Amino acid sequence: MTTMHVVAVTTSHRGDDARIVHRQARVLLGLGHRVTLVAPDPGDDARRLDPLGLERRIVPRASGRRRMGAWRAARRAVLSLRSEADVVLIHDLELVSIVTTMRRRGALFVWDVHEDFEAMAGEAAWIPRRLRPIVRATVGIAEAHARVRCRILLAESGYRKRFPSAPVVPNSTWTPESVEPPDDDPRVVYIGRVSVDRGAQELVALGEKLARMGGPRVVVVGQADDDCRSILADAHDRGTIEWLGPLPNPVALTVLDGALAGLSLLRDTDNYRVSLPTKVIEYLAHGVPAISTPLPQAAALIEDAAAGVVTKSWTGATLVDEVAAAVFDYAANRSNRSSEGERGWRYVRDNASWNSDGRRFVEALEGFVRSGE
Repeated sequence: MTTMHVVAVTTSHRGDDARIVHRQARVLLGLGHRVTLVAPDPGDDARRLDPLGLERRIVPRASGRRRMGAWRAARRAVLSLRSEADVVLIHDLELVSIVTTMRRRGALFVWDVHEDFEAMAGEAAWIPRRLRPIVRATVGIAEAHARVRCRILLAESGYRKRFPSAPVVPNSTWTPESVEPPDDDPRVVYIGRVSVDRGAQELVALGEKLARMGGPRVVVVGQADDDCRSILADAHDRGTIEWLGPLPNPVALTVLDGALAGLSLLRDTDNYRVSLPTKVIEYLAHGVPAISTPLPQAAALIEDAAAGVVTKSWTGATLVDEVAAAVFDYAANRSNRSSEGERGWRYVRDNASWNSDGRRFVEALEGFVRSGE
């Protein structure tokens, strides 16, 4: 197929979002296509890690209840690019209605569904509780509009209950050619956004327990929601965890390499129940066993790969005790930790790798364009 120009647009995700920038844009550019990203500014350090050839149009970040300005800026940017684009790849449900009400002028609209927006609307802290039923209904209307105006691509098979005919390209991750055994800096690592529902309190309690017992460090990489930012900052100041804040994905993965284990302490919410946390795939892909709460897909991956520990508990002191016991076991039995890491890496390489899924993603976009011609 001839070269595509893909315009990717988001205002709710970070401007260096791993899926958008370091997986989708990278694989498109690597296969000779052109990519323009309409997104918030990730900062100079993150932009220096952009895949070669990525073009950017900077727009404000949509945050909390201040979103209209960012949405208008994104619409203007897409309007200026649509005549030269083959695909407008939309990453936010709220932008579907805002962007697709304009005339296409040759560009095909594709909505990349990588979140359960209906569940998120029922759980988002910034949405007043009394308004959540209205927002959920609005999500349903927006999804109906997307079915008419967009081709739809899914990152999770669990979303097929709402979009049964849409192709699935899993939200997997790049797999390195080889992995290293645990290094001389004993630590466990959490990568990703941090919130109460993602185990913020348990991460802090785990750090306190391990520090008290002379165990490995807890290192947290990711942006914290308002509901837990002070908790993490206080724990960092006390030295019970090391909170590095948000880092570009390639840098975050260097923190992960050589760790004893990766942590995924997500709670049993509607949004997470149908999803496979990408962090679990990332941990295994880098030869690091995962310790996870018993979310169905995370548990299935860890058990199939024989590379990690699935807890029985979801929250609280019992969860912290289970995780701490697993961490101390890996610290005391490094050969077992290395074997599990190797098994996880091989399993992800063969079954859940962006090295192959990335090509499927590009082929899906190419197929949409061909069928729309």
